[in-house]
Amino acid sequence: MARFASFGYNLKGIFWRKGKGFINEGQKIFIKIMKQKGFINIAIITGIVVIIGIAGYFILRQQTTTIPITNLDSNMITVSLGQEFTLKRGETARVNNLNVFLKVKDFIHSPCPKGSQCIWSGLAVVYELIVDGKIYNAPMGNLPSETPYNVLIKNTDYKTYATFIIEKLEISCANRSGISQDECWRGLAKRFNNQAYCGKIQDITVKDICFEDLAE
Repeated sequence: MARFASFGYNLKGIFWRKGKGFINEGQKIFIKIMKQKGFINIAIITGIVVIIGIAGYFILRQQTTTIPITNLDSNMITVSLGQEFTLKRGETARVNNLNVFLKVKDFIHSPCPKGSQCIWSGLAVVYELIVDGKIYNAPMGNLPSETPYNVLIKNTDYKTYATFIIEKLEISCANRSGISQDECWRGLAKRFNNQAYCGKIQDITVKDICFEDLAE
């Protein structure tokens, strides 16, 4: 009887120790799961923050393409199409009754030294034309081909001022002559895919080429 009691006591001790070991393992598994959940939660939160940041970036980027009038220049002048006007660095002109602005950003005056051969004159008026909120930059004084208006620089010292004229593209072509005018009409025809501009070309060869351009 004493042996049986001793065996029962030992068995109870073994079961208790094993049971205690089982509880410890369960605790370990529970802690591990909680740690994994914590990591997953952190990853989810991080992902949400990144998505919000990216969305905010694109929203702000879209907003910068539309420039409020009040932010352009407090000393803005109003001009008409075809009118000469003069601006200094940082000044802005708005075309009357149109959402068209021209702002002078800088001047470049680094002329090529006498007796030297340079690939560029080193002279430029740096400006931007803003049409309906879209910016067309002229970093070297030349606007991109898709600009919906033509800008002429009539006079400048490349240091302090520049005199401009903003024209409709059709007016710009009409004011030219000879082959320059024909090529201007051809360029408009190709840009807008419009044969009506080809019909304005005087030179027969250039006119044929213009129609061929649109047929391609």
